Amino acid sequence: MEIDQAVKLFARHLQTERARSPETVRAYLADLAGFRNYLKSSGAPDRVDEILSLIHISEPTRPTT
Repeated sequence: MEIDQAVKLFARHLQTERARSPETVRAYLADLAGFRNYLKSSGAPDRVDEILSLIHISEPTRPTT
């Protein structure tokens, strides 16, 4: 999925399923636009799945007792 398509789906989710105010949706979209610009300037891929494959998230370790 392309980033722009994912952003549109997220905006619709915020509006319809989460019933967020127009101001809140605009704020989220402004933040995402800045993030998209950063990704583009850093040469990151345009596809969400490719970006996620570059991110390594590990589960927190639990202390042993």
